[in-house]
Amino acid sequence: MPDLSSEIGDRLRVILTRANAPSPRGPWSWRSWIIALPETGNELRDRALSERYRLRRQRLFAFAGVRDGTPVEVAAESVGVTRQTLCRWLHHAATHGLEAALERPRRRSQLSGAQAEALGKWIAADRARQRRGAVISAALTQFGIILSPDQASRLLRVHRARPGRRHRPWKPKPQRATQIAGSTHDPAPGS
Repeated sequence: MPDLSSEIGDRLRVILTRANAPSPRGPWSWRSWIIALPETGNELRDRALSERYRLRRQRLFAFAGVRDGTPVEVAAESVGVTRQTLCRWLHHAATHGLEAALERPRRRSQLSGAQAEALGKWIAADRARQRRGAVISAALTQFGIILSPDQASRLLRVHRARPGRRHRPWKPKPQRATQIAGSTHDPAPGS
């Protein structure tokens, strides 16, 4: 910018250098992250054993293998995924952190679970306004989130009340009672 003095221009260049630097891309850009990870491979395995969810255990075991120096192909095969999937997990972890990589991937919706539930109740309650545009404007006015037309259609498909049946995905499903089968043999004659 020509209006700035040279001193301010130099300071501004120093400040904006990091923002202007390209983020590491490429097939091995996650290596520095995995090397700098404070947990060792054994600590990651111990953490994986204490995890409740299979997805988190699987990712922690894969990260532990790579952290210990196992080739990516072998680590991916040991947890039952492809090399590309493990590389995608590693890139995500290097970019957003270990905890973000362990979370279940979201379906590109910006809505939280409670927000989607509220919109679902609104869709099920108001049959006359079940259009994509109305859902998009409702999300914008209620939550300040701009939904794409595809996301609005997906919400309508899931939450729209169908004639002749009530569909409430936010309501817990009733537990089915286990029935014990009776004898399929005919009683013996004379007993």
